[in-house]
Amino acid sequence: MPPMKPYLLSLGAGLLVGAVYALLGVRS
Repeated sequence: MPPMKPYLLSLGAGLLVGAVYALLGVRS
């Protein structure tokens, strides 16, 4: 598995955080 580039890592982290906030918004 090739090493992830920093911008891909930050993009993936941003999408993950966005998904978590979306789930919390739906639950509340």
